Amino acid sequence: PVETQRTFDKDTGNRYLHAAFDARPTETVVEWVAVIERTEDRGQSRGALLDAHLKSDTLAKVDGKARLLAESLGVVGAAVPTRDRAKAIYDHVLQSMAYDKVEPGWGKGDFERACDLGKGNCSDFTSKFVAISRAAGIPARWVSSISLAGEHKGCDACGYHCYAQFREGDRWIPVDPSDARRIVAKDPRKAAWYFGHAEAANIVLSMGRDLTLAPAQKAGPVNFLTGPYVEVDGKPIEIPAANRTYGHDTLNADGTPTATEKPAEPKPSEPRLPAPSAPAAPTAPAAR
Repeated sequence: PVETQRTFDKDTGNRYLHAAFDARPTETVVEWVAVIERTEDRGQSRGALLDAHLKSDTLAKVDGKARLLAESLGVVGAAVPTRDRAKAIYDHVLQSMAYDKVEPGWGKGDFERACDLGKGNCSDFTSKFVAISRAAGIPARWVSSISLAGEHKGCDACGYHCYAQFREGDRWIPVDPSDARRIVAKDPRKAAWYFGHAEAANIVLSMGRDLTLAPAQKAGPVNFLTGPYVEVDGKPIEIPAANRTYGHDTLNADGTPTATEKPAEPKPSEPRLPAPSAPAAPTAPAAR
């Protein structure tokens, strides 16, 4: 067996499972199983407010274009209530972006690309909302999750989803402009619901971007976590999608599967790690 260590980052509230290999293993399987009581995010989080929630991320600067957009939307300053300012930013992102996973460069949360092309996935929508909010003086943060929506059941590495939260008083209020954009034409009421709510199907992996793990990785900051992070000799290694499998079952109160869902057949998951070290895989919904 491989020796593992559970770690915790007090600033972000992120929890990790760290495994290190002194010798080069042939293969290693890491499995996380949890029973989770789910509830929608409707702004009940009271996590810490950090200086970083008003500062730039590597791929989302708060000066320059973000500041100009905030000024053009009239959301700079506290004369207007925070929620109204955040709603104006949300509406702008919803109206100025198209959901797209075809044009190269999507999925990195690159604010400049999101503004220039006006398209991308959840990462790009979230990056745009967070950057403009911070430029307007509204603390905002990035939330990484695994979505347990039915469309993701049993597939390989396809359940990642992120959304944003902005600070109002002592609470973090969720917004999910990318999911709203995907359904706004068919269900505008549900699209409006995504301002102030996030689905119970989103199981939080971690909070924030430009992450330093615990213990710290040797490579630079991690843009954001979509699953396990692996380093070999100080360099990040991408785990193939086929080796990152997510599955779930919905349970009754007594722990038995519901009648509408059958237990998923386990898929082989054997990431080959020719590595002397493999820091930090997220273990559970982040404490926040």
